[in-house]
Amino acid sequence: GERDPWPYRNEVSSLNRLIAVRARLELAVMEEDLATTAYPEPPFSVGDGVHITNRDELEGLGRRYANCLQLYERCVRTGTYYAYRVLRPVRATLVIARHGTTWLIDQVRARSNRDVPPALVNDLEHWLEIDGAAPAVPDDDPADYPF
Repeated sequence: GERDPWPYRNEVSSLNRLIAVRARLELAVMEEDLATTAYPEPPFSVGDGVHITNRDELEGLGRRYANCLQLYERCVRTGTYYAYRVLRPVRATLVIARHGTTWLIDQVRARSNRDVPPALVNDLEHWLEIDGAAPAVPDDDPADYPF
């Protein structure tokens, strides 16, 4: 048979139910748009790291690495945090956060939130001191930051 063009036929029995169905449809459309909407370009690259470019990538990486990376979605989407996939010497996730006009490591973790080798943390901190200490970031009002 033919597919019903209005799959909510038996769900709408009142104006309140119609409003609830509309809200669900709007949320579904918004969720789909957010999943593929590109995140802001990062302030700089991270050596062999790969910048996470949208919510699908962020959530996929969080699932693959069994961590809570998805909790950073709003902050990454707004550009106050940036997430990267680190490829060497171990696979890990790196999250950097904007604090005023500088960028700091918020966290770097291997699969299942395990610690990464101290040498990797040192390399990333050294890289951040050199390349990330003074990127072109406007001096916004700190009240605008989510942290």
